[in-house]
Amino acid sequence: MKGACVFPGLLLLAALGCSTSEGETVGAAEANGRILLAMGAKNTECGVVQSLTFPAIFPVKETSVDLCVAAIMASSCTSWSLANPMPAACLGLPFDKKQSRENYGL
Repeated sequence: MKGACVFPGLLLLAALGCSTSEGETVGAAEANGRILLAMGAKNTECGVVQSLTFPAIFPVKETSVDLCVAAIMASSCTSWSLANPMPAACLGLPFDKKQSRENYGL
């Protein structure tokens, strides 16, 4: 059954390959897309359906998104099956204050 997890994992690696320079931000849509891709892979691996409850709403630092994705993929199926499985690295992603202030008045 391990072979069933290879395809989603390859998709995840393909998505992570499209990264920006270190220290840069990614838009909320891209951040959520990367996180949802990781969640889909973990859902497939564990045979459960979890949904994104705390999406990014502002541009966030890419390193934070990468940490979140890595934490999701490292989660055990036991913890992923809980009511709120999101790793701490995914909760409250720090947004880029300068970019958010310029674009959203924060």
